[in-house]
Amino acid sequence: NLHKTAQLVCDSYAGEFPRSAETLATLPGIGPSTAGAIASLSMGLRAPILDGNVKRVLARYSAEADYPGASQATKRLWQLSELLTPQHEVAQYTQAMMDLGATLCTRKQPACERCPVQSGCLAYQRNQQHLLPTPRPRKELPVKRVVMPMLINPENAMLLQQRPSEGIWGGLWSL
Repeated sequence: NLHKTAQLVCDSYAGEFPRSAETLATLPGIGPSTAGAIASLSMGLRAPILDGNVKRVLARYSAEADYPGASQATKRLWQLSELLTPQHEVAQYTQAMMDLGATLCTRKQPACERCPVQSGCLAYQRNQQHLLPTPRPRKELPVKRVVMPMLINPENAMLLQQRPSEGIWGGLWSL
């Protein structure tokens, strides 16, 4: 992937590394958050990010009720990230947000008492920091009904059949 990206930069951008988060996000393997991080940390450009740690911080800060991975919640968190990203010292802000999520606003046992943004955090104000962000909804497992006849001959030998090698229970013997 790195070779493809380098070749794409040479071919499409005349050997110049892209200088905007939007253009960076068009490169293979670079999504919007990574593009924002590269733009802000290496070039000092104002570009919001929303990696997993920042998503958790912003979900708690805004008391986002929905699962952050849901499309509407993600959209709201991107808007908040855009709103909160400062015009100046963006590299420091970006690094601080990532560090905040990695060290204080952790998934389990957030250290709210040491958090520098505690006073504006809605989850903290509502004592919901341990409930947010909302976990991924569990996928409802389908219920299958199966009928398997059990055939036993007079000598008490049972008829079994080997299942196809691919699929569920591949290669196993079943009724």
